[in-house]
Amino acid sequence: MKRQFVVLLGSRGFAAVMQAVLFGLLARSVTASTFGLVTAFTGVVGVLLVLTGAGMAGVISRAHAQADHDAVASAIRLTVWSGFITAFAITLFVVAWSLAVGGVPLAIALIAMALVIERTSDAALNVPIADGQVTLSTWPILLRRVVAVVLLVVGLTAGFDPIWSYAVATFFGAVSAQWLTRRIVRHPERGTVAARALIRDGSPYMWTTLSGQVRMLDTALVAAVVGPAAAGGYAAASKLVQPALLVPQTIASLVLPRSARLDATDSRRLVRPLVLACATSFVVVLPLMIFAGPLLTLVMGQDYASSAPILRWLLVGMPFFALTVPLLALLQGQGRARLGAVSSVVFAVLLLVDIVVGALLGGSVGAAIGLSSTFALQAVVLVVTVRLTLGAEPRATQSASATSAGAVDATG
Repeated sequence: MKRQFVVLLGSRGFAAVMQAVLFGLLARSVTASTFGLVTAFTGVVGVLLVLTGAGMAGVISRAHAQADHDAVASAIRLTVWSGFITAFAITLFVVAWSLAVGGVPLAIALIAMALVIERTSDAALNVPIADGQVTLSTWPILLRRVVAVVLLVVGLTAGFDPIWSYAVATFFGAVSAQWLTRRIVRHPERGTVAARALIRDGSPYMWTTLSGQVRMLDTALVAAVVGPAAAGGYAAASKLVQPALLVPQTIASLVLPRSARLDATDSRRLVRPLVLACATSFVVVLPLMIFAGPLLTLVMGQDYASSAPILRWLLVGMPFFALTVPLLALLQGQGRARLGAVSSVVFAVLLLVDIVVGALLGGSVGAAIGLSSTFALQAVVLVVTVRLTLGAEPRATQSASATSAGAVDATG
């Protein structure tokens, strides 16, 4: 598992750097208000995709680990169709929004389509990850980012509109990754599990994932409370911490299928190294906090140097967020996805409240403090929850109750 983690983290880390370059190029090419609009819109779309994805990524991961190939094929099919419907609905909304308000770039509809395609690819890539083929699963992610960066540089150099250049670049980057994913993940089965059964089994994982994705609404909330210009500064800092989010996502993608194969006692033993990793990560976070100003200037431009306090407070919360995601994966792998979902929903609501209250009291910096404090509290609660619940009841009982509804049991 250690080798898988290093390979997956390294490749996704490189992809995250490419993503930061994408945002940096865009931030330097548009006004802070426009950058805040694009960031807020992508955050809202990200949350919407979690809802329409219905937890299929986790269904695929855990079902494949349990050799339920029919469920895997059915979940991938449902992800594709829900993606088509979501992309069509978002496009109609953006067109109507642009006609009603004016000044809304239609290019953001293409950005939304790119995010939909990314969601479909990432869900399917849980298959090779569950098989331990982490190197194979990284190529589509790397291809997506490299293609997008190259196309954006070409578009900006040629003098095309920055928003359209970014939209086209991300769209074709996502399409290239989807093309490669379809050649890596092949399922001859048509999939016979009903969509209703998949959605029912995937809903706990969907709510759990939503709690993490809700943080992507932070820029939209800051824009609503403080204003678009301030949201642009907040967005610049927020985008710089996104590479750090790959650590918990990488751990969780490996923990979920592994936990599904372990008993509760062995899964419980994973808590200690996860907590130690959280504490150790401050060794990396502290230097980043010290050099937050120069880092923002280097990546996003001089106009965003004043966002350094926001970046520092966001960085404080990242180690705690890095701990919550794999802890939730442990609960999912042990058939306790509904417990994790309840916890996730509660903290998702608390997160939104804390961001709004923080923004009202302290502007963009207050919003960052609210976000990080919520992550810290959630991490503490989850550590206690996992240690108390895993081993408290034989796993066979949990598995039986989790799978009694149908052929499928899983998600993330």
